Amino acid sequence: MRYVGGTVALVVLLALGGCSGTPRPHVVDPLPRDEPITVVAFAVDPAGIRYDGAVEAMGIRLAGEIADGLRRKGRTAQAVATLPADVRGTIVRGRITTIDGGSRATRFWIGFGAGGASVATDGEVVRADGSRVAPFKAVRSSSGMADMFGGESGGLVDKCVRAVGADIAEMVDTSHYEE
Repeated sequence: MRYVGGTVALVVLLALGGCSGTPRPHVVDPLPRDEPITVVAFAVDPAGIRYDGAVEAMGIRLAGEIADGLRRKGRTAQAVATLPADVRGTIVRGRITTIDGGSRATRFWIGFGAGGASVATDGEVVRADGSRVAPFKAVRSSSGMADMFGGESGGLVDKCVRAVGADIAEMVDTSHYEE
């Protein structure tokens, strides 16, 4: 009987510990539908780069993906390289914290999702007056199962950038931010 109590306590602790890493959405008041949104090119953190491809334009590419996603949702959005002095409405800005091309050899030899690429970001949504609306984080990883020869890292990183852009656009549109 003593072992049953210890086992139950262990299962409860593992369940609680396993749930602690789950991101919780931070919900704020929705942005007005007619409010213009400016997405500034994301800075790229050089410490998080594990990718041999070009990363110089990755920040403006991500900003473009976010703005495109917002426009598809009926929002007025633009991507800019630098923040204009006369900006109005809402501003989305952030940094790309990780660009990882994964391992083609691992994708080829192991497969089953191993060796995938990933892109991670953090950022914030602020009003033009500087007041903070909400912080956010977004991470996407490829499955690693690109094709039978391991796939090219650039294509997988591109897919991750598109997915992260769509995720951030969804957060801004619905005002449900992942932290």
